[in-house]
Amino acid sequence: MLIAAAGLPAQNRAAGSPREPIKVIIDTDIGEDIDDILVTAFALNSPEFEVLAVTTVDGNVAVRSRVARKVALLYGRPELPVAEGYVRSIPQEDTTYSGFSGGVRYGEIAADEQGLPPGSLLRADELIARLAERYPGQVSLVTIGSMSNAGQLLVRYPEAAAKLKQIVTNGGNFSSAEQNIGWNLRYDPLAAAIASRSRVPWVLLSESTTRYCGLRQQDVERLKSAGLSTTDLLLQAIHWWHSNKTDATALPHVSDLNVFAYL
Repeated sequence: MLIAAAGLPAQNRAAGSPREPIKVIIDTDIGEDIDDILVTAFALNSPEFEVLAVTTVDGNVAVRSRVARKVALLYGRPELPVAEGYVRSIPQEDTTYSGFSGGVRYGEIAADEQGLPPGSLLRADELIARLAERYPGQVSLVTIGSMSNAGQLLVRYPEAAAKLKQIVTNGGNFSSAEQNIGWNLRYDPLAAAIASRSRVPWVLLSESTTRYCGLRQQDVERLKSAGLSTTDLLLQAIHWWHSNKTDATALPHVSDLNVFAYL
């Protein structure tokens, strides 16, 4: 059930008023671009959010899981469940990814399992289903990668999925022109169609709302001066991001931040 698109809501509570942390599950193609790492770190470090789990989607989900577990470990959440999700879009046979990196540009951040907490034994959709049943009506599933895990959840565990509070998706830049449809929708359009027809409220946001939201040079300098293991991780990610850019002065974007700004 699609209930919103593009815009971000105004805050309807008094500034500084207390509230319970928002329960979220982050469904991500972390390692694909810089913003997933930055936004996951933001959520783990924010008192406004209670991150219940991270699930990985698209391509080499095992490498993505390692990156997510490395971020969780350094941010003091070694117990955080991190579950591998679906490799391919729904109509295709899902098999173990055989490529070395699977499009995970920043896999070097967690090159192997050494020192990492173990990943969840559950697959992404089953883990999400269990958490939705444990906290009925309280959990927001935020999807900042393709919709494959969400689609599988809605097909395989419809009763549990109906207990989610909502699905909030960064849909990318979408318009009537096919080439401008956001990757997160275009990669698995069937999963997106399933979400739009489900009983679960689906909030679809365009990354154009945060197109100009990114780190400033002074933000990068603050990370450098902090000297923490957490900030060192982010600087490492920024270094790898820069290595793929021709413009040495470019600064990382955080377009996926729109899902948390909405919440």
